[in-house]
Parts: sequence; C-alpha cells; structure tokens
Amino acid sequence: MAVYRKEKLRTGTIIPFFNLPSSKGRYIKSWDYKQRKHLVLYLFGGMKCTECRETLNKFAKNYHQYQQLNAEVIAIGRDGLDAIANLAKELNLPYPVLADPKGNVIDKYTYINSETGMPYPSVFIADKFGALEEEWVVTSEHELPGQEQILGIIELFELRCPE
Repeated sequence: MAVYRKEKLRTGTIIPFFNLPSSKGRYIKSWDYKQRKHLVLYLFGGMKCTECRETLNKFAKNYHQYQQLNAEVIAIGRDGLDAIANLAKELNLPYPVLADPKGNVIDKYTYINSETGMPYPSVFIADKFGALEEEWVVTSEHELPGQEQILGIIELFELRCPE
C-alpha cells in the first residue's frame, strides 16, 4: 500500500478534535463518541469523486457490522453542507457525513492534493478512548484497506476491551 507522505498523526496519540456540521442535521464532535464507540474516519475528495462514492457505499454495506462491533463510521468531505447532505441522501448512507469546506479539520489529519484541492484518500481508526490505532494516507482510493481489514482491526479492539 502506497502512503502519500509521512503521516501527520502518530499511532497511540489522541485524534484531533473536530466539531463539524453533519448530513444528519446536527453538529458532530469527535468527543461525542469518547468512551462509547470506536471511530472509523474516512476523509474523501468530494461528491464528484467516483471512487470516493464507491468507498462510501462499501462502508454503508458494512455499516451494520461496524455497529455490532461498537464502532461508528464518519466520513468527512471538503464539500459544503448542502452538497454533503445531498450526497448522503443520494447514496442512502446510514452513517454521518460531515462537511469541512475550508478543510481546517481535514488538514489536521491528512494532506491536500495541490492539483485538485481535495484531500488524499485517508482512513483513520481510533479506539473508544480516542487513541489512534491505524491510519492510511494514500494516493488512490484503491490503495485504502478493505472492509474486512478495517473490521478485523475493530474486532481486535473489542477482544482487548469488550465493555
């Protein structure tokens, strides 16, 4: 798997705080899930990105399994809230999709492609205490881990700390 650059975050550190508007009609904070759910954050290039839509759909198809493992999937895109809400509705996404049009939160996690102005495809997995366990910052959507790999990592969290 090709990593674009050295990751901005270090494994074991607490993920950066975010508080962003959601397709679910409210603001969502990273700390809303602390000590309750593991987080899978998917940072994507926007609603015009065909490969991103495929990845969003893969998370949606597996969402029930994430819920069974006490995890929440959250997607964060650079589009405005109206575009994000329309995308979530169009794809019938069961998880929150957050709008970060200025890229302030995205910039804390990953890098922006200077040619497109969009973030490089990235997935971050944090345990329910907010500690970063795994991260992928790649040049292409196809280099991101598969759903089975992500679910396997979260399953290990539950084995370590099953509460």
